Amino acid sequence: MSSNNNNQSRNYQGRGGRGRGNNRNQNRGGRGSGRSSNRRNHNNQDNNNQSTRKSSLSLDQCIFDWGSVKHQDQFQKSLDGIILHIGTKYKDSGNITRSLERLRLVPIAKPAIPTSTGDAVTDEYAKLEWKAEYDNYIKEKKQLRDNLDTAYNLIWRQCTESMKAKLKTLTNYECIKDENNVIDLIKEIKVTTFKYEETRYPMEPIFNAYEKYYRMRQHDKEEVSDFYERYKTVVEAGEQYGCEFGQDEACMKHDDIYKALPVDQQAIEANIEAAQE
Repeated sequence: MSSNNNNQSRNYQGRGGRGRGNNRNQNRGGRGSGRSSNRRNHNNQDNNNQSTRKSSLSLDQCIFDWGSVKHQDQFQKSLDGIILHIGTKYKDSGNITRSLERLRLVPIAKPAIPTSTGDAVTDEYAKLEWKAEYDNYIKEKKQLRDNLDTAYNLIWRQCTESMKAKLKTLTNYECIKDENNVIDLIKEIKVTTFKYEETRYPMEPIFNAYEKYYRMRQHDKEEVSDFYERYKTVVEAGEQYGCEFGQDEACMKHDDIYKALPVDQQAIEANIEAAQE
């Protein structure tokens, strides 16, 4: 919370100068319309990259359940293992694995209709190329839809009977089932997994969430990316209960920049909010 990197991005009033990094997203590129060959190469590259995904579980061990803290710890490991399986076993799996990782459908770029150049030969070649791109676009969309349907059945099979029974009580269950909506299914599994204590000792899960957050440490030999995934899971679980991490007043007072402010500037609400972030 008080690291130098974080401090440099905060916008404290009354100190002059340092903004909040408005250029954060400037270097991110979109998929664009692209050529069909580029889409195929991109998809193939994603398929090859699946071999670098890590999972300590076999598919049979990738189970979704609820009722204890160990099931919360199991959730992300199970999801990672299933995505690894899909990436290595499904046809053209790049789009489906990215969709499951992000829990939202990845967009597939529709090729733009070429405009006339005034030259009949050039226009004809452009039209033929566009037709090939469009055919590939339709195939890619269909493959994603087929993969999503297959993934839905796989995710459902990996749920315990207890989890299935819990999911069937949801008001949107029939809609998810009718549409084979695997992304919404995973979201509901996650919510169910992390809200198992909601009818017993209402304050206990809140205290447990804060304790788990503040006790988090990166394990020896644990990759930064793996630790980050664990961190996100813990934060998201706590937020399900309304926890607001990093905003405790006692922690805020240990922020290096906030401590250096004059007393009158420490009282400015904007400075308090900056220290809490």
